[in-house]
Amino acid sequence: MNAKYKLIQRHKNPLGLALRVITYFLIGYAVWNHKLSLILLLFLVDLLNWFFMPMVKPENESKVINTIIEKEIAVLTSPITVTKIFSILTGFTLVILLTIGLWNHNWALLLVAFICLVVLKQLLLKTMASNSNKHHS
Repeated sequence: MNAKYKLIQRHKNPLGLALRVITYFLIGYAVWNHKLSLILLLFLVDLLNWFFMPMVKPENESKVINTIIEKEIAVLTSPITVTKIFSILTGFTLVILLTIGLWNHNWALLLVAFICLVVLKQLLLKTMASNSNKHHS
């Protein structure tokens, strides 16, 4: 089995997905409370999730999770376009705004981060749609 297949099968693990969601909320909590050691520990937990989470056997895969993973792969493998570049920049902006907003307890920045999240979702949907149209042509 190649490394890419193993990573994807680990990424499909529902327990890993739940752990990632919890980890991200806890990172937000740690940033809000300025707990640098907890932030580093949680980033380590997230990284380890990719390498130590048990792989899901193909017969046990969730259709919903498979659909999400297929969309992630479609975005990652799509050609570089203005939309994709803008989505990458929006993603970075979102992370920066969330971090600064949580650290400073700044609700205005958190609102702008939420708006970035909405924009990012639309950009990713557009990237996926343009990528699937090119595959079907």
